[in-house]
Amino acid sequence: GDITFHQSWKQKDRVPFPTMEDSHGTEKSYRKVLRNSLTDLGVLKDDRQSSKQTIFSLWNALSGAGAISYPWGFSESGIFMGLGVLLISPLSSLFTSFVTLDLSHGELEFSIMIYKYLGYKMQVFALFISLFSVASTACQAFSVLNSVFFYTIGAFNDWATGNELTFGTVTLSEFSSTYTAVIIGIAMLALSMLKKPALLMKIVSYGVICSITVYSFVTAYGIYGWSQHYDKLVFTGDAHGDEIKVELFYSAGWSKCAAIFVQGFITQNMLYAFFKNQRHPENNKRDLSIAFLLTTGGYAIAATFGYIGWQAMYPNNIQQNCIDNLSYTNPIAFIVRLGIMFQTCSVIPLFLYVIRTQLFGFFMNSEWPSSRHVFILNLVIIVACTIINLFFPKQLGMIIDYSATICGICITFFLPLACVAAIDYRRYKGKNITYAPVVPLQDELINQSVNHDAEDTHEKEESHILEGENRGEPLTLNKLGMNLAFYAFIFALGFGLLYFQFIL
Repeated sequence: GDITFHQSWKQKDRVPFPTMEDSHGTEKSYRKVLRNSLTDLGVLKDDRQSSKQTIFSLWNALSGAGAISYPWGFSESGIFMGLGVLLISPLSSLFTSFVTLDLSHGELEFSIMIYKYLGYKMQVFALFISLFSVASTACQAFSVLNSVFFYTIGAFNDWATGNELTFGTVTLSEFSSTYTAVIIGIAMLALSMLKKPALLMKIVSYGVICSITVYSFVTAYGIYGWSQHYDKLVFTGDAHGDEIKVELFYSAGWSKCAAIFVQGFITQNMLYAFFKNQRHPENNKRDLSIAFLLTTGGYAIAATFGYIGWQAMYPNNIQQNCIDNLSYTNPIAFIVRLGIMFQTCSVIPLFLYVIRTQLFGFFMNSEWPSSRHVFILNLVIIVACTIINLFFPKQLGMIIDYSATICGICITFFLPLACVAAIDYRRYKGKNITYAPVVPLQDELINQSVNHDAEDTHEKEESHILEGENRGEPLTLNKLGMNLAFYAFIFALGFGLLYFQFIL
């Protein structure tokens, strides 16, 4: 029969799985090593993802539809200031992402990792912040998807009948965004019921094609606008007459641009989803770095050329969604909206997967307790997203601004840095570096494929309860002080980039 584990919903009451070193010398649970070994022998189907899939999935998730807002972002910050913020944001986020990967070994879900180093109360706090962050991001993506889907249908309607459709009407008496929201909700509910993470990651990785389409459009249209009005553009000094001023160095609204960029790199609480099925976990940091580099490069090119071109075409009137500067019947804008639509369709199920993994992992120690549990959770989230987008669209923007700021500060900076600070302090005191042993989420494939005696397995696990990890080299007081100062600097940097948008 299947292996049965009777685990408490509280992490502190669960029995830790025994660990061993794999072929790369990395400490992993027996279950993880067992699964990899059975896969290599052909007993289990190899559904692990390649590095290419991991990179493309991360690139797609990081990019999103963000390129359409970056011309506006640079109009608020200036080109050089925007590029500076764009360099600092991914570097600081990449550092804390490396910290998260090191501490979780790519096996521990984010809140479980927090429990391992900071304890139960911080785990609950991390879980709440993470769920709120991912849920608000999913709601925002749902809003973008509903908008582009409605305008796509509106373009078809205009071309066929010559009649315009008005977005934002909440009614069932005539075709409105209510219909498109319901259609999208049903489609996303079906996609979110995918059980295998490998299939989900494959879909997300293919979505990068749509992200590249959006990048290419914003860049190409920017170059076109620049070429049409290059003789009117002024990069230094004041504009006179029909000249058009392009902010080359600095603009007072830079903090808005900074908030957009930092929020775009909030990945620490979702790394488990991307790396749990990695075929070559020794490449985790490399793959993450490549994804960050591709995203940052795409942002920089699209934002720079997009700002200059859009400023030339629409002086001082760049919309936050630059596609809105074009008519929804514009053929090029129509193609780009299709790209945004398919890209967003690929990431919303990923957000729902992260939510179910964290929520059910905390209460049930399983990513998929049953189809009924998963269906009800997905249904509740999608219905909530639909209601908020239809009836509270203005409040949604405010919620996203504040939630992205608070959650960004906590997830990207505070929690990972607090973990390494706690480790360094324990090393200074000569204590074990972990707060408590932990239990990774159950691996359903092994549960379904390996016969074991549950009682013997449970006894074996009890005999391998970890008292804590190696204490490592003890830290001197000076080294501890230098490390804590560095962590404080990184936190202050991230806090400032996110918080200044509300005071400047």
